[in-house]
Amino acid sequence: MKKVKGITIIEFTVMSSFLMMIMLAIASIGYFMFSMQAVSESVRAAARMAAVCEINDTGIKTFVANTSYISSVGEANITIEYLDEGSNVLAAPVAEDVRFVRARATDLNYRFVALLSFIGDSGVLPMPSFETTIPSESLGQVPNDTDTDC
Repeated sequence: MKKVKGITIIEFTVMSSFLMMIMLAIASIGYFMFSMQAVSESVRAAARMAAVCEINDTGIKTFVANTSYISSVGEANITIEYLDEGSNVLAAPVAEDVRFVRARATDLNYRFVALLSFIGDSGVLPMPSFETTIPSESLGQVPNDTDTDC
């Protein structure tokens, strides 16, 4: 009986380490899913602001980058395009020609914790490109020909 006395602590240590690794992996994957949802929300907000603010307002990207739930969304990752009625990108958009506004988030990566470094390229996984297209609204114009303050 004396030889078996310390085996319980060894079994507990081995099993608790394994369970802790599984819990950390689950938390890391959960944060990855949260990050993807946060990027999607940032793109939705950018499209919404572009639909109601003046065309090519530089403050839209800055606001979205500063208020994003995750820090990896920057101004360089957000693209805003103005589309005509055939969903063609307008090179020089004019409020009368714009029918839709599209916002995209591109070139984003997610780094997993070291425990999951076998995923992707040493734990770095490229996030998919997120896109939202909505109908244009006021585009910063109000009926009395004054601009809105976005």
